[in-house]
Amino acid sequence: MSERIFAQHRVGEGRGVPYREAGSGETIVAITGDGPPTRAHSLLAERRRVIVFALTADDGSPQEAARRIGAAVLALGIERFDLMGEGAGAAAAMWLALAPEAEIGSVVLVAPANVLGGPAR
Repeated sequence: MSERIFAQHRVGEGRGVPYREAGSGETIVAITGDGPPTRAHSLLAERRRVIVFALTADDGSPQEAARRIGAAVLALGIERFDLMGEGAGAAAAMWLALAPEAEIGSVVLVAPANVLGGPAR
């Protein structure tokens, strides 16, 4: 199985919103707590276009981050997408899923075990 290389880009005016992208086909937007795309993103990119937005301390509240990411997705010309929120990005993904202008198919929220009260693995 080949690893996918995620190219780094920015969308929007000024400094823009950074994101990483790989693959082609129907789009999955992933909002992560921080860090680079994971092996799971690489596996998804074998069959889909995967766009990963990593939250930073400068992103403000989850609602503000969702607004900014939603605007970035629209600026990329993406009208319909599936959404994945991971770790700290799950709250922003929920806000984005509630946005009336977002046409989202499936929503997946992923949290580490220690966030859910279970043992960290």
